[in-house]
Amino acid sequence: MSELANQARVAKKISRRRFLGDLSSTLLILTGTKALGQAANSIGSPIPEMKAQRLSWAGVKLEIPSTTIFIDPLINPKVWDDALKPPLVSLQSTTQQRHILVTHTHPDHFDPLAAKQIVNENSYVVCHVDSASTIASQGLRVWGVKMYEPMILGDFTVVPIPAVDGYNANQVSWIVSGGGKRILHCGDTLLHGGWWQIGRQYGPFDAAFLPINGAKFSWRQPASDIPAVDSAVDSICWNSEARLMMSATSFSLYRRPGSWLGSVMAA
Repeated sequence: MSELANQARVAKKISRRRFLGDLSSTLLILTGTKALGQAANSIGSPIPEMKAQRLSWAGVKLEIPSTTIFIDPLINPKVWDDALKPPLVSLQSTTQQRHILVTHTHPDHFDPLAAKQIVNENSYVVCHVDSASTIASQGLRVWGVKMYEPMILGDFTVVPIPAVDGYNANQVSWIVSGGGKRILHCGDTLLHGGWWQIGRQYGPFDAAFLPINGAKFSWRQPASDIPAVDSAVDSICWNSEARLMMSATSFSLYRRPGSWLGSVMAA
């Protein structure tokens, strides 16, 4: 009888182990199924669309529900004095994640007053690595990146690409992706030899913000005959839906009917 009782105890232990094992497998399957269902709902949910607002001078604000990006924001009226005739656009953001992209450190593109009004404890001022020390000297939290080095800012991804202005100053243009869109902000760049490569590698863009440049200053002689970047916009944008030509007092928006960038708030 003792042998039979021992066999019964062993069988009971095996049965309990099998029950616990089967229960664990069932819970794992249910948990996995729930996770897959949540992932499927996430995949099927609409992507929050990027919103764009034209700010003063060359400034642009890009926003999705979680994050705001300001590119070259300007609020200091002393930078261009009487040249800035329109009222300066106020800098507002409702997101906790807010960051600034700087194309270069000329005062009409890097305004410390604007930067300090925007930033919070979560913010970075992002620039080319060679400009980082200049911006940091203004007491700002800086992240310097190398050319073509992508950086994630909240739900945006930003990439600096080459730019060349009439002074040969250190600068970049910015590619910003988020909310299912990809835009190009060119800063002060003129036409240069890298556009074909940029277009093939990163295009097409949903919108391109381009300078109305080619300005000729009396204190710089002889004036350059290099064509403005907008003269080559088709090769730059590679079928972009819209391109916004920006200057101090006016802007022109060219877009395909039904394009995403249906309207941009004017300064």
